Amino acid sequence: MTTFLKGVSFDITPEEGVLVDIIVRRAKKLFTNYDEHDMRADIIACHCNGCPLDLEGLASSRDWVFEYDIDAIWHGISRSGKMMGSYKPISALPRKEEAAA
Repeated sequence: MTTFLKGVSFDITPEEGVLVDIIVRRAKKLFTNYDEHDMRADIIACHCNGCPLDLEGLASSRDWVFEYDIDAIWHGISRSGKMMGSYKPISALPRKEEAAA
């Protein structure tokens, strides 16, 4: 497992890495002030640290959903890799405890 900060996971599968690359390429065109490497790290941190994303769904989502989620991840991710506040990306997968309810 690769970590940037202690306790923050950036451990994704090769397949997830391909989807993140697709998302970043699309987002670079919309968010020109968002550093590409920071964007990639933020998306992976969000996905791996408590807010798993439907990466395939995000990559192919409607423009407004895509822009909303990328902007919220950019402005909502903390140094712990968790989303701040009660924000949940539209493309977030249900948590295991939510799916069981």
